[in-house]
This record gives sequence, C-alpha cells and structure tokens, in this order.
Amino acid sequence: HLRVSALPGTKQMPPPAGNPTFLSVSVRNVGTAPTTLTNLSLQVYDSRWKRMRHMASSNFVVVNYVGPALPFKLDVGAEWRAFMRQDEGFDELLATGKLWCGVWHSFSTKAVESKVVQPRIKM
Repeated sequence: HLRVSALPGTKQMPPPAGNPTFLSVSVRNVGTAPTTLTNLSLQVYDSRWKRMRHMASSNFVVVNYVGPALPFKLDVGAEWRAFMRQDEGFDELLATGKLWCGVWHSFSTKAVESKVVQPRIKM
C-alpha cells in the first residue's frame, strides 16, 4: 500500500532565481512488502465517473523533477519525495480542479493517485 500526496505551490528557501513554485510529491510505503516505483504522472479527469474508470482526458509523464531517479526501490516504512517546477501550463491544469497525480509501482496495474488541490491562502 502506498500513500501519495501532491502539494502545489511549494516554495524553496532560500529561493532559487525567479522564486519559482514547485509541486511537491510524497510517496510512503505503508504496506508489508517493498515495492519499486516506476513512473510519476499527471492526469486530468473530466468527471468522477471517468476517474473511477481511469479514463483520463489528458495524461502526462513527469520526467523533469528534483529527487531520486525512477525506478526506485521503496522499502516498507520509507518515503520517496520529488519536486516538479510549476509552469503556466501546469497552473492552467491546476485551476480546472480536475488534476490528479499518479505514482506507478511494481505491484499494481493502475497508478496510486492523489488529487492536486490548489492551496488556500489565509490572510
């Protein structure tokens, strides 16, 4: 079993040039056996029905990120973390409210997914 979280709008300190924002992806192995993470992806689902049937309207494989390279063996209790720099195209997908992040691993034919939710700004 994997737990996936995807948090957009993450900032680095001290900030790199241009002060970009990142999508922070965290994957924890909460199962009873090690597994190998094979791919990181983003999907857009137009409806809940299509998401339940894994019928994405758009699919993206994330290849440019900062973090351990895939494939990656994830032991029981271990965590894998990656940061993907956000651009205008990503921000447009995020604004739709239909963006999901998926992690593929060796024990499953489907990605373990987490909805990517725009963070709320409290003032």
